[in-house]
Parts: sequence; C-alpha cells; structure tokens
Amino acid sequence: MLAFYELSDFNGVRYDEIHRSIDQERVRFIGNDNVAMSVFNVLFDQVGVSRFGVLKGEYLLSRDALIMVDRNERFIMINCTWEDFASKTIIEYSVDDGIRSSVRNAIKHIDMLVTINSPLIIGNPYSNNYFHFLLDSVSISRFFPSDKYSAVIVSEKASNEVYQKNILLDVFKGKNIIVQTSMIRVIDPLLAHTQISEGAIIWLRQTITARARKGNRKIYIKRVSMTRSMGKGSLYESEAFSKFLSDNDFECVDFGRGEMSVSQQISMLDGADLIISTHGANMTNIIFLTPGINVIEIFGPNTIWGGYAYISSVIGLNYRALFSNVCDSNGAIYMDTSKIIQAMESLSIPTAPLPPPQSD
Repeated sequence: MLAFYELSDFNGVRYDEIHRSIDQERVRFIGNDNVAMSVFNVLFDQVGVSRFGVLKGEYLLSRDALIMVDRNERFIMINCTWEDFASKTIIEYSVDDGIRSSVRNAIKHIDMLVTINSPLIIGNPYSNNYFHFLLDSVSISRFFPSDKYSAVIVSEKASNEVYQKNILLDVFKGKNIIVQTSMIRVIDPLLAHTQISEGAIIWLRQTITARARKGNRKIYIKRVSMTRSMGKGSLYESEAFSKFLSDNDFECVDFGRGEMSVSQQISMLDGADLIISTHGANMTNIIFLTPGINVIEIFGPNTIWGGYAYISSVIGLNYRALFSNVCDSNGAIYMDTSKIIQAMESLSIPTAPLPPPQSD
C-alpha cells in the first residue's frame, strides 16, 4: 500500500515539520514518576509532520474515506502517513480480501460511478473521536484556500453525531458536503495529513469562537459516557473522592456521547477556575477556554500523552499532570486525593483539609 504523498502525481507539500514545546512555568508534573514523564514528553521530543496538496488523476474512493484505488488497482492511503503507525495499521488491517474483491469489481465499472471533481476529502481512522475529528480531520481544511474546492467528502462515522454535523456546517459554509455511503469516483482530490500543532490549535480557536470564560467554578469532568465501557479510563470514585469533591464545592459535568453541540459543551465550562479530568476526548473542550483557567489531567497506566499539556501551553492555561499506575478490574483509575490537593496547592487554589486518618 502506498501513501498519497509518495506518488509522482502528488502536487503539494510532502514534508512540513511540526516542532512543539511547552511553557514550563504553566505546565508542571506532580510526583516523581520518571517513566511516566518520559512517555509524556515523547510528543515534544519528536518532530511532527504535515503533508497536503492535490493528487492528480482519477481514483476510486472507498466508502470509509481512508483508501483510494487507481485503475492499476494500487491501494493508496489518504490523510495518513507512514509516521502515524497506529492509523496506518488500522487502515492496512481494514483492506481484507473482501474489500479487495469489491474494489476490483468497482474499478471495472468506475466510469459509471458518481464523479466528484477536486473534492476535499475528510477521513481519519479516529473521526468518531471528538478530539481527532477536530484536530486531525476538520483542521486540514486550513491548508487549502476555500476557492480551490466546492465539495467536501466525509465518511459516515465523521458525520453521525450532533457535534460533527454542527462543525461541518460551520466550517464548510456554502460547500457541498457529501456523506459517503458508497464508493465514489474522484478526480484531482485535495488530501492532507497533519498532527497536533500550534497552527491547528489557533485555527480551531479562530474558527469556533465560543469561549468558556474564567470564573470561580471548580469542575470535575466525568468520563463515563465518553468511554466504550463503563469504568475504562475514568476515575475510580471512592467515598473519599466523592467527599473531596463535595468538601471542595466541585460540580460534575458529563458531555455525553456526542449528542450535544460544541457550543453547548463549551457553555458547560463557562465560569470555570479549575477543571479536573482523566485523560481522554472528554478534555477536548479545553481548547475553547480563556487563558488563566487551571487544568489538572489524571493519567492511568494505559495511556499517557502530552497533547492537552501542549494545548494548555499554547493558549495560556495553567496545567498540572498526575500519574497513577493502579486501576480496578474495570479499568477505572485509582488516584490518591492528597495528590490532587497537592496539584491544587501548586496552582494556589485553596482546598478543604483532608479528614484525619481513621485509627484501627
């Protein structure tokens, strides 16, 4: 399988480096877990890549908007690069014998298919994830002047939820948005792949102008509805943790499963002074916070990534990271409330005193 930028017919930028750094005054780690910190810093140690341009010629676009095939039956990855190992693996795995057989049959009748000239193709293996939909998928439109295309092709899974429809209509006003449900013949498609960058964050904030303003609220973002299974990636809510939330006047927020618009989600954070959440797409809306708001992100042993720390640094949030190596049998993360208090104190946020330890 080839990547779109490897082809000689690709006319565009084949390798645009992305360099990332963080404001160490705003972004800090609580604790001394050197292994977790080294994994966390991988995002800043590596150089990211963007690629974007026009792939000249005619192609058959698979229904998931991830793969194109030319008349010579060459399979081409689109909106993905070899550096993106996880996405590449998903795409390669999706091309099974059944797909190859149906594509070969469709290629024979390609002239009979619906044809779209010079479309912008929005496709990503994680397009049903709020974060990746915004930062990896929709954000590629910033690489192309609006007058260069009139049609946008998106996969079904990138257009099912309320927030997806809301964003697509907002970003692509006046464009013909085509939700792909079958194979399409495309000519000279506009393709891009990008990774989290300062440019993507700034573009997103300029495109979606709603903001959650700084106030006095303390907010705990639950990660129950956002996960595939109950508990996985969420915080283990012990009696001590529930008491901690109550004693410190926290409000609980749950963004649901995609049924809320972006503006509705942002409004739920309006007036925040402090936001606490475990790592996940549930933290995506910090992109729309005003500078000076405080964020504490809690990581479990399964996923450690510095993306939200980077976002915080770019837009001027005060960020703290906490790490835990312990989960329950459902994948819920155990976190000692004393560490959360330590993080709050480092942000100069007053806390209620912990209850004394019970004697035996």
